[in-house]
Amino acid sequence: MECLRCKLGFSDAIIGTRLAMLKGEHFSLRSANDYFWTVITALTTGLTTGLTTGITIGNPGLTGAAHRFNVKEDVLYLIRDSRMRAAERIRPLPSSVIYRPEVAMFFMMVAVAAVMVMLSGVASAQAPKTPPGKEAPPETKPAKQRPSPTQRPTKRKSKEEDEKLKPRPVILKTKDGIEVRSFYFPSDKGKEAIPVLIVHEWRGQASPYLQLVLALREAGCAVLVPDYRGHGGSMVYVDRRGREQKFDVARMGKRDVGNIIAMDLEKAKGFLKEENDAGNLNLNALVIIGIREGCILGTTWAARDWSFPSIGAMKQGQDVKGIVMVSPDKQIKGVPIDPALKDPNILRLPILIIGGSTNPEAKETRRIAKRIEGVKTRVGGGTAPGFKLEMIDTSLTGPALVNEASEVIPTIVDFIKDEVRISDNENPWIQRN
Repeated sequence: MECLRCKLGFSDAIIGTRLAMLKGEHFSLRSANDYFWTVITALTTGLTTGLTTGITIGNPGLTGAAHRFNVKEDVLYLIRDSRMRAAERIRPLPSSVIYRPEVAMFFMMVAVAAVMVMLSGVASAQAPKTPPGKEAPPETKPAKQRPSPTQRPTKRKSKEEDEKLKPRPVILKTKDGIEVRSFYFPSDKGKEAIPVLIVHEWRGQASPYLQLVLALREAGCAVLVPDYRGHGGSMVYVDRRGREQKFDVARMGKRDVGNIIAMDLEKAKGFLKEENDAGNLNLNALVIIGIREGCILGTTWAARDWSFPSIGAMKQGQDVKGIVMVSPDKQIKGVPIDPALKDPNILRLPILIIGGSTNPEAKETRRIAKRIEGVKTRVGGGTAPGFKLEMIDTSLTGPALVNEASEVIPTIVDFIKDEVRISDNENPWIQRN
């Protein structure tokens, strides 16, 4: 990540300049997350001139004031500053500004995305123009022809297709009334698209996984990243008296973990089921990516999904066809990962495990890998088909491992391409409703 940032010219001074423009007002990580995804959703669709003029972020009860930032101004600012190299053109960071690492990281990622959008416009910017003082020769305009009736629906359909492919936030309402904010990145592969559900770590959120999401989308996958209850943008619930309350992650326990698995992730699958029936992806080739505690949540949910058999021609579950674990943990709030690893349905699936060889989870990562590989080897007659362990020489873990170890994202993408296939005989598309 550091190397990429340096190559693009986004130094600490540039990031500091933007922080200085915020007049020293710092905001919560949730606020940064809200603003981050608003900008990124626009950038990934290639829009820089049609952005909303501003957005209010922050919870007045939590941050002291709701701050309003100009999205378009920030995008243009970051594009302009990407071209600044001379030190005298960069204002120093005032000592009164409180530097927060998560805010710096957030603006850095926005800046990288902004440069991607900027570069996409180079071709149009280099188009030949009429020299000053000379008039362009008059063009002979052909007579206007009214589009035939068969042409009009095609144009409307094309516009609808463009809208359908735009990344967007979605709110998933669970059975117990929790609104789970999620981010969906559609694919243009239709029924050939492999859906990927990313389950973030405990006390984490969706925003750090943009690089992974974009790489998966580039590979043709449809990606859904929920902020499960008590995390990111899913911090609020309504109690029995109808009063709005905020989740306290420190007080969340085993029951809450069970609700995340049985309700939040199940609702995420429900959304993907709707996309499947609309012909936008193939739910029968679902891949789960878990990070740290997200490995426990995702793998346990996958075992639960495999427990639902088909009824006649109606498919109820058994959709997970691949699992990726990054820095897997042993247990979360009293819910261990081991029961899911004993499930024969899970052990038959392709499984990729990635960890840092010198991080605190290295021992647990190797233990889990050894257990899975041992079973697969016995069943496979001396080999472990569909199993891969990648121990990287680093102390990085979780989202930092995903974003800063250059081999992690390509390894995940290649694993999904190699191990999860779609054909008439293997993971065929099936209508659900």
